[in-house]
Amino acid sequence: MANHTNIILLHGILRTDKSMSSIAKALGQQGFNVLNIRYPSRQKTFYDIVDFIHQEIKKNNLEKANLSFISHSMGSLLTRAYIQKYKPTANKVIMLSPPNNGSKLATIFKNWYFYKKLFGKAGQILHENSHIIKSLPKNIPCTTGIIAGTLPLNPITPLLLKSRNDGVVTIESMKSIQYNDLIELKVNHNYMVYNSSVIRQVINFMNHSKFYH
Repeated sequence: MANHTNIILLHGILRTDKSMSSIAKALGQQGFNVLNIRYPSRQKTFYDIVDFIHQEIKKNNLEKANLSFISHSMGSLLTRAYIQKYKPTANKVIMLSPPNNGSKLATIFKNWYFYKKLFGKAGQILHENSHIIKSLPKNIPCTTGIIAGTLPLNPITPLLLKSRNDGVVTIESMKSIQYNDLIELKVNHNYMVYNSSVIRQVINFMNHSKFYH
């Protein structure tokens, strides 16, 4: 039986839609209507990306549809900004290791030349004192779930982050907004989008509005 729920997928910075392809395939097999958006994460400013996402949604005639969002990393900040600005009829939001209160690594490195060069314009708002992040809504008007990775692979980042983390984002930052359910999985920030346990939890949340604990 076909499932006509519309799901928008948003990848993280330095990624493309290919990073969300495993999730997109699994959701498609469940009958969901999936729009996996590829956006220029380094070339545009944060709010220019938000507008770019809206244009992609309009191209697919979904701007007036009920939408759910599944996002990884910076894609979750874009989701919050999109809902704030364009006010779609949002059904569910699932965030994968979202830097909801910014990234401590971005705070440490934001003024370094290599960071600016690598992460581009949007990367400049990812730090913990970002006025843009602080202006985003903490209470999303729909059922919201967070999958928090807990596996740092690099031995240096835990020393820099100084609290539980997934190698990039602290659990504290991920939890800094209101949510309906949260589950911690032993997965790394960069590789969680390919993880079968993460994908199963995403599908469970879409079908039942909760994770399998």
